[in-house]
Amino acid sequence: MAFSLVTALSLCSLPESASTAQAFLNRDPTCAADAAQTPSPQLLHQIHRRGEVLPHSEQLRATWMKHNPGWSYRLWDEAALSALVNESYPWFVETFHALPTHVQREDAGRYLVLHAHGGIFADADVEAIRAFGPILEGSVLQIFEEPSEQWEEWGPDGSLSAYHVLSDSLISVAQPGHPLLLRVLRAIRPLGIHFARIDYSALQDQVHACREESDSSCGCFQTVKSADFFPSHAALKPAMNFSSSVLQLDEARRLAEQLKAGEWPPATARTVRWKLNRVDRQEGGLLLDGLAAVREGREAAGDTLLRAFVSSQWGRRYKYFSHPEKPDLEAATKAYEKAMRLAPEYAWPHYELGNLEMEKGQHGAALQHFRQAVSLSPDEVLFHNNLGVCEMNLGKHAEAEATFRRVLELHGRAPHHIQSMAPAAGAHFNLGMALNASSRAEEAIEELRFALHGSSSHFTRLAGLRLRQAGALELSNSQVGYLVGSALLAEGRTREAAMTLARAHELTNSTDLHARIAERMRVLADFWHVGAAPGEKVSSLSQAPQVQYVRTGADGSTARDSMGELTPELWAQIKEGKVTLPGA
Repeated sequence: MAFSLVTALSLCSLPESASTAQAFLNRDPTCAADAAQTPSPQLLHQIHRRGEVLPHSEQLRATWMKHNPGWSYRLWDEAALSALVNESYPWFVETFHALPTHVQREDAGRYLVLHAHGGIFADADVEAIRAFGPILEGSVLQIFEEPSEQWEEWGPDGSLSAYHVLSDSLISVAQPGHPLLLRVLRAIRPLGIHFARIDYSALQDQVHACREESDSSCGCFQTVKSADFFPSHAALKPAMNFSSSVLQLDEARRLAEQLKAGEWPPATARTVRWKLNRVDRQEGGLLLDGLAAVREGREAAGDTLLRAFVSSQWGRRYKYFSHPEKPDLEAATKAYEKAMRLAPEYAWPHYELGNLEMEKGQHGAALQHFRQAVSLSPDEVLFHNNLGVCEMNLGKHAEAEATFRRVLELHGRAPHHIQSMAPAAGAHFNLGMALNASSRAEEAIEELRFALHGSSSHFTRLAGLRLRQAGALELSNSQVGYLVGSALLAEGRTREAAMTLARAHELTNSTDLHARIAERMRVLADFWHVGAAPGEKVSSLSQAPQVQYVRTGADGSTARDSMGELTPELWAQIKEGKVTLPGA
């Protein structure tokens, strides 16, 4: 079913008054008037790891071609990004390939392709509803702002920054080679936290630095208000923003009627971002297909899909986002059961209901849900993984072995957001346990060794423990600690990484391992920064040359210092809590 919007009457935009966001806003740069009015590349870039797009993303992509006829389209996969880096950015090769997950390489990729070719980058959930026309002019880099209600302060004095001010979901640049994009690329470090922190983004940080420095080497750039590119609507907010599912459903129905009547989006809007769920990839389809059905006059069918969408969102809210209250598992179960009844072909509720049953120890009931989820979505790696865990709990070791081997087959084709959860490390560990239960010890040890060197700190620890129990651990405790610390570092868990690496350093006399641990600590040094005293300004995290920390003296006094040489004495203080490491 094709889904697209039509332009409509203009609505009032929301006030934009978050004071801390001013450091990132540059709406009327003086350089814009002087930018050369050269023809711009009429080129749209999108990135997907496998070089293909999901059905609803394909429909949204088609809107760009519909409203911008004559444009070229380039869908980049990881192989194409790697080729671009290897051929044109040799200084970035090591960093790019060291980024720990596919999602971080794709985040870096958007800056690469725009620097190399110019044009527009758009995430797969951004829909074009009007022609861009002359918006790409001269050498101006245009960065689009998030809706102002998403701007939030951070930091103890509320004066340093804000997050969710600038978006990297849509970026346009008239010509290749823009220097600000190059600055972003040069600031990237191969550490998971670089893209994991919600209060920090590579783009936003460099915009702030350029404004602070008034640096002409940043080139001409402009931030653009969200109203015409990311227009707000309450129905596009997640369940956490509503006090009840009834209110969220009311907003979804209101959006459907406004779309049908041509009352939304605003007449000046050029794009809409739908913020599709990247883990549960079917959920967004419920919303888009429901809205489309109402617009086409199939109100009953559309309303059923909207109800399923809202029910699924509330199942997730009850289970995962009930803080400060405890998760309401009974309410989550009812919400997922409702979504399952309303949309029988929707697999995710079965997956979550299986998880809920397994948490209660009802493995037989859980097994039925996981099997149904796999039947509905046979290529979903998470469904197979939890099916295998459930089979292990029921003593079905042969079935579990086949299921975990299927997880490893699917892992290489999974979307990058699933890849970042490191299901392969868990599958190797669980496969090892299934093989061991079937008295196939040598094969089990091989799988556990794969898990030991995987990208999950949790399964690295477990694999090390199991191998030690089996007398098959070929590494020292310090070497295992180094592997765990490296995995924690990639996961962005910096304080735990520092503690683990410190212990590994103390346990070994190996010069080689000392050097490797020091290299990991130097990576951390690029990102730790203790902040500044009131009134002082804080530079980019990526510009901090050394680890900064607070040392507590015997009299309780504190002093700011920098970690130069990595010494056992300093690490002893880290472990004893006498040194506070920021960034954790």
